[in-house]
Amino acid sequence: MSKGGPRIALYELSKKFQWPMPIFDTRLSGGGNINLFKSEITLHLPDSMHTIITIDGDVRTDKKSSQDSAALAMLYELQKLGRCRITEVY
Repeated sequence: MSKGGPRIALYELSKKFQWPMPIFDTRLSGGGNINLFKSEITLHLPDSMHTIITIDGDVRTDKKSSQDSAALAMLYELQKLGRCRITEVY
């Protein structure tokens, strides 16, 4: 998937279903010459149970990639919950 693809897909899904936009919390770690970023994403689903899903992405060397990792994990979680279906586009 292209850089930014998971975030864009999640934003479009949120807009389509009129969900609040996902919130990213990105933390910087590492030391010396290496910066590492880890993002957490939170999504509120306005259903009868007011579901709140929080997922951690993988550690990456740049902020946007760490957010993409978290967004992709969220998309897979939403698929598991039956809220969306992920298909590959070539």
